[in-house]
Amino acid sequence: MSYGIPGDQLPIKNSGTIKTQNVKKWIAFREMKDRTNEQDSFRETFCPSTQDVLAIGGKHFYKFPGNCRYREILEFNLHDYDNASSVQEKIRITNEVILNIEASGGRFLVKDKQGWWAPSNEETTRVKVSNAFRDVRKSIRARGNRKRIKSDTHKFLATKFTFCSY
Repeated sequence: MSYGIPGDQLPIKNSGTIKTQNVKKWIAFREMKDRTNEQDSFRETFCPSTQDVLAIGGKHFYKFPGNCRYREILEFNLHDYDNASSVQEKIRITNEVILNIEASGGRFLVKDKQGWWAPSNEETTRVKVSNAFRDVRKSIRARGNRKRIKSDTHKFLATKFTFCSY
């Protein structure tokens, strides 16, 4: 225990080191959690696990382990999603992605009004997953374009220097 914080609840960076600068924030979180009644369902989380998907933008969150795994699952299912013949089929594939994340112990988390992580509701999660398929499609297309441009540049430079004679 450090500062009275159980070791399994310490805020840990992606590198595995402990975030000591957030101790006051963690204490405020625990005080708020302790003030709620037992009947209230306190769903907020201070520190997401590496299995969780953080539904928020930004480079830091893009590299979060749960989000990386989430994108891999989306890329794996993208072909089926794009070739789905009906909206019901797309919903089924979206639900499979959600169940896959939840089966591994992950949750879809969003920031609440106080700034804590909270599980998103089912509808928000489904919308975010279906939008993520679009984003993954764009990412794959951009990756292909970068490879093509890089290849074309090399061909151009090779051609230019081959034909130039001074």
